[in-house]
Amino acid sequence: MLFFSYPMARVSTTTLLLAGFGAKGSPYAWGFSVVFLVIAVGIFNKAQKKYPIHSIYRSTVLVTISLFLLFFLIYKFVTPYGSYLLYIGKEVYIVVLVNSVLAHLNTTIDKKTAKIVYGPLGAFSSIGGIIGAFLTSFLAGKVGEEFIFGLALIFVFLTLFVFSKTSKSSDLIKHNSATEKKTSALEAIQSVRGYIFCVALLVLLSQFVINIANYQFNFFLTDYFEHNSARSAFLGRVYGFINLFSLSIQLFAIPLILKFVPSFLTHLGVVTSYSLAFLVPLVIGAPTLLTAASTFIIFKGLDYSIFSAAKELLYFSLSDQQKYGAKYIVDMVIYRFSKGLISVILIFIPTEAVTWLLGLCLVLWVAVLFPLFKIYSQLNKNLTPGDER
Repeated sequence: MLFFSYPMARVSTTTLLLAGFGAKGSPYAWGFSVVFLVIAVGIFNKAQKKYPIHSIYRSTVLVTISLFLLFFLIYKFVTPYGSYLLYIGKEVYIVVLVNSVLAHLNTTIDKKTAKIVYGPLGAFSSIGGIIGAFLTSFLAGKVGEEFIFGLALIFVFLTLFVFSKTSKSSDLIKHNSATEKKTSALEAIQSVRGYIFCVALLVLLSQFVINIANYQFNFFLTDYFEHNSARSAFLGRVYGFINLFSLSIQLFAIPLILKFVPSFLTHLGVVTSYSLAFLVPLVIGAPTLLTAASTFIIFKGLDYSIFSAAKELLYFSLSDQQKYGAKYIVDMVIYRFSKGLISVILIFIPTEAVTWLLGLCLVLWVAVLFPLFKIYSQLNKNLTPGDER
């Protein structure tokens, strides 16, 4: 349901932002989204010491919907800059809610089970994304962005009832000792901060690469389409193909890769695939809307599928509280901080240098894998079978 809602929220808010401020406006929105995420993580870290994750999730959904409605009223009746608030809200809600669900899952299953379920789980999520994306493309020419955005909020609200049915076994306040209750998730990761730093750097570089490709794609998108409805329809199809590509990997590749391929080689294969997707369009000729869209589809499809699943397995070397703390830092803050940082760089860097920056990030990505997996091996040597939960 979350991934069903996201294409509708993403397309509608992106269209409104591009219509008002163009491609140059998106880096500013990426940057400000980090501020909102830092606030959200601070609230989560404090709340989790007192309340179960299900209560936190319910409150987050209700606050999210209320803020979206407020932002829409600001956009509609006060100022067009309200489109920035809608876009930023879209950036925050999907990260916070999805990673709350994944962190909860990681504390209720073991690593062996995770290798089996991550592929089908990701595939099921992609089906939601595919239906949502193509439904958005279908609706774009028939209804306005406001209607599409409202439909997204309905499905975000419905996740309340689904998540309430999941296991309560990972609520830290229920099953941790009195000493552990006094320690927040962020405090718990101090002993593994070197490992978390490497994982965070890995995510930062991956998001640099993806958002540079997104930035280049936005220029073609802005130049090629004059009307919002045509742009929304094309965006809907692009996000649909992203989820179709991701689905094929999750169904047919991830279960085999996670089971039989070592983690280091899996991550090395991911960055190699990104490098090929980056180099092939440069070899065959000048970039076009089609090649920019294809590169973006490949980058996002790999990010949603194999990279996401392989990254989640890195957390199984940590305790339950450390898993939550790592998700807060890496997948909430760093994930969007990387967008904010690259947005600042993209504002000032010459357009002709963007391609070279993307290539540099791919090289650095490979370099980070070696220290990361050196620490990873050390952590797993110290694990007992029970510690994998």
